[in-house]
Amino acid sequence: MRTLLFMALAAVMALGQSRVVTVYVSTDFEHAEPILKEFEKATGIKVEAVSDTEDNKTVGLVNRLIAEAGATRADVFWNNETGQAIRLAKKGILAPYVSANAATIPAGFKDPSGLWTGFGARGRILVVNTQAADPKSAPSRVADLADPKWRGTCVMSKPLFGTTLTHAAVLASTNGKDAMLKWFKSALENGTRFEKGNAPAMKEVSDGGRPFGLTDTDDAHAARLDGKSIAVIYPDQGKDDPGVLLIPNTVMLMKGAPHPEEAKAFIDFVLRPETERALADGRSAQIPLHPGVAKPPHVKGYEDLKVMAVDWNRVADALEGAPDDLGRLFIGTNPNEAVSGGADRTPTYILAGVIALVCVVLIAKRRARA
Repeated sequence: MRTLLFMALAAVMALGQSRVVTVYVSTDFEHAEPILKEFEKATGIKVEAVSDTEDNKTVGLVNRLIAEAGATRADVFWNNETGQAIRLAKKGILAPYVSANAATIPAGFKDPSGLWTGFGARGRILVVNTQAADPKSAPSRVADLADPKWRGTCVMSKPLFGTTLTHAAVLASTNGKDAMLKWFKSALENGTRFEKGNAPAMKEVSDGGRPFGLTDTDDAHAARLDGKSIAVIYPDQGKDDPGVLLIPNTVMLMKGAPHPEEAKAFIDFVLRPETERALADGRSAQIPLHPGVAKPPHVKGYEDLKVMAVDWNRVADALEGAPDDLGRLFIGTNPNEAVSGGADRTPTYILAGVIALVCVVLIAKRRARA
């Protein structure tokens, strides 16, 4: 009798427990949070969201997922790019799930077996401070950052994490690692300023420090919402140009997810055209991949642009070594400060001079005592 009572009590308690899904989130939380709340409201499933530090949250969460392989605490990974998603797929950490809501997303932005699916992309775009320069006379290609014509006028993020690291891996996968490293070295020598992230690079342009910059569409739109005089140029749209790089969000089911059904419900929800519309309408101004999604005038759709063709599997391979190669290129720089070609070494020279002066004084005092 007591056993039956305990079983009945356990059943009642189980019925009273709410459904839950644990989502690791590397996209900016201010953009993700409204979607997470809307999912909870629509489904009654509680979302436990896990993020990481601002500068390296994608790499940090990917490393955490790799460390947790075999005993994952995450159900879903909402990633803000693609290359790292494929890294996880190649390590066998993801489970296949083909959502019906992914049917109209272009094939180049999803895994055929459903290991990952892209949505709501950011574009790698050029920005212009319209108070400092005429957009009609601005750089129109990413390669222009290394062109002597634009010496000392451009700024971008260091390619050590985030979408800029992905961009570097795309260049390596397309043109070869040596060509990618040569371009970054040329841009550095051309006086391009390298900030610690896309947002600081955007601020450098919006505040007038540099007239031109390379960043993401969401950072550019945020600057315009803040009243900055910013124009956006979608680069490489000419006949012989490769097209603008679009880096989508990706969503994926973790192998061994503790709550697989709730995870699939979440993936279905974020892959709806309605989610892309919300991301396009929001501060992130993300580019819809579903065709025909209603969007505000300042947001372009996939069908409006010449888009770079990317082999994301090759990008994932390039990502394995890119951070080390690029780190060596930028060795000796402070990761918390900007870098530019021909950096001012005055502080170093002053310190060396002070040390030399102290040595001279000490030697003179010893000789005087002698």
